[in-house]
Amino acid sequence: MAATRTPRFTRESEAAPAEAPARSASADHGVGPGPAPSIGLLIGRLLVGFVMAAHGYQKLFDFGPSSFATSTLEPAGVPFATTMGYVVTFTELIGGLLLMAGLLTRLAAMALTVDLVMAIILVKSKVPLIVAQDKPGAGMELDLALIAGFVVAMFAGPGRFSLDRALGIDGRWARPFGTPRTA
Repeated sequence: MAATRTPRFTRESEAAPAEAPARSASADHGVGPGPAPSIGLLIGRLLVGFVMAAHGYQKLFDFGPSSFATSTLEPAGVPFATTMGYVVTFTELIGGLLLMAGLLTRLAAMALTVDLVMAIILVKSKVPLIVAQDKPGAGMELDLALIAGFVVAMFAGPGRFSLDRALGIDGRWARPFGTPRTA
C-alpha cells in the first residue's frame, strides 16, 4: 500500500517531512537577499522625499501658505483654501522629510499620496498629462511619478536603511539589525 502524504498529513509510520533550511540571518527578509533591495528603497525614498520637501519648502518660504492658497487653491474652488494651503504646505514639507529619513515611512507616503491625488483631482485634471512647452503650468506626469514612488514605499516598506528599522517602528522591520526571524 502506498503512503499518503500531504503537506499537513503524514502517516504515523512515516517520518515527518524535513524542515526547510533556515534563511541567512543577514538576508533582508521579505525583500530579498542582501542589502541591494534596501539600497534601492533608500534611493527611492531620498529622491521622492526630496522633491516633496522642496515643494513644501517653496510653498512655505517663497510663496507663503496663504499666498499659495489665494493664487492656486481658491481659483480651483478648494473649500477652506487658506487652511488647506497650510495643510498642503506642511504635508509636503514634513512628509518629504519623514520619507527621506525613513521615519513613519508608510504614514508619510500615505499622506503624500492623498496630497497629490487631491492635487490631480482639484487642479491638474483640467490639463493634459504633459503640457506643451509654449503653455504655462505643468501636467500631471510628475505627480503620477511621485505617487508611484509613494506606493512603493507603502507596500515595500522603508527597507533596512531607515529610522523605522532602527527604532523598531515599522512592524515588518522591527527586528534589531542582523537578528534572525523566529518562527
